[in-house]
Order: sequence, then structure tokens, then C-alpha cells
Amino acid sequence: MGQADIVRKTGRPDPQRAMELDRRVLEVATAMFVSHGFAGTSIERIAVEAGIGKLTVYRRYASKEALFFAVVKDLSDVLTQAHVDARKSSPDPLVQLNLSCRALLDVVIQPSTIAIYRILLTEAQRFPELTVWVRSNVMEPIDAVIRELIIEAREAGHLRGDLDPDAATRALSGTLTGWALKEALLGFDGLADDATRAAFFDYAWRMFLKGEQTRA
Repeated sequence: MGQADIVRKTGRPDPQRAMELDRRVLEVATAMFVSHGFAGTSIERIAVEAGIGKLTVYRRYASKEALFFAVVKDLSDVLTQAHVDARKSSPDPLVQLNLSCRALLDVVIQPSTIAIYRILLTEAQRFPELTVWVRSNVMEPIDAVIRELIIEAREAGHLRGDLDPDAATRALSGTLTGWALKEALLGFDGLADDATRAAFFDYAWRMFLKGEQTRA
């Protein structure tokens, strides 16, 4: 379906076309933020690129900040879905934790995610509300998912009974994403191919288990 087909010529779009329009706005906004940064992107430019009216965008998002938040939330929804899928894949919380952490690594090193991180680092001083919102609505919920699974794995006897869930969450998340994110932000793609990424993840996972797994 082309851009011109997404919106009716008259009246409001039906629910299906409204969903397609919402997706189109988010896709264009993501591309614009990635290419031009936060300061270099405007609602007007997004509307033109999407082939829709400026007011159509404003009906959905009251400001550029609100649209940026929606873009970040859209990226984080991938992790939310990965967590749901992990829950369904196995009754074992340690397996669920493994799958959720692998999804976290995959999402963190995506080019669009790296671009969003760069925007946050660049705009943090001028727009501190951006980083505050992302921390509260994206980073902390992701950590909460990992913490929840760590607690369940501990209660199932997979991890040490005296394990500190908060410290373990920070250590596991940092081990998996810290180096990978730093390399990607500097423009290196050391984990670009699946085999290298899988090997890195497996090593980091074994390190976590070596320190926290219950000893026989």
C-alpha cells in the first residue's frame, strides 16, 4: 500500500488505515531522528517525508518530544515482546532469563538504538527531560524484567540463595551491554555478525553463571 493510500481523501481513516498511518509516522520519525538528530528534526519535515499533513502528526503527538518518546517506546516494545516470547518458550526461569538477555544485547546494538543513544548523549544538557523519561520508561522497566527473572531463578534453586537481585541485575546487564554499546557508539561493529555476537553472549552468560549459579 502506498503513502497516498494510507489516508482517505476525505474524513478520518478507518481503524486499519489509522494503524498503518501510525506505523508510517513512527517509521519516518525514527529515520529522521537517526539521520538528523533531535535538534535537526521537526514535525514539519516528518509530515512532508511521510506524505501527510502536519496537523495529522500533531493529532497524534502534541510535540516533537512526545514523538521522540514514542519512537523510543517503539524500540523498547521489541524487548517487551521478546520477554513475553521468552516466558512462553520454557517454564524454566533461567532459560527465560537467558533468552531475554540475548534479546537485550540484540536490540542494544541495532543501528537505530545506537543512534537514539547518541541523541540522548548529545541532547542531555539541553533537553534533560529526554533522558529522564527514557530512564524511567525504558531502562528501569528493562532492568525490572531482568531482576524479576533473576529472583525467580533464585527461588527455583538455579542461583545462589544469598544472591542480591539488584546487584546481579546491574552486573549482568552491564556485562552484556557495556562493552558492546561502547564499541558501537564509537563506530565499531565488532558484534555485527551473528556468530561473533553469539560467542560474546555465551561467554558473558557463562561468567554470570560462574559467579551466581548454585553449586552442587
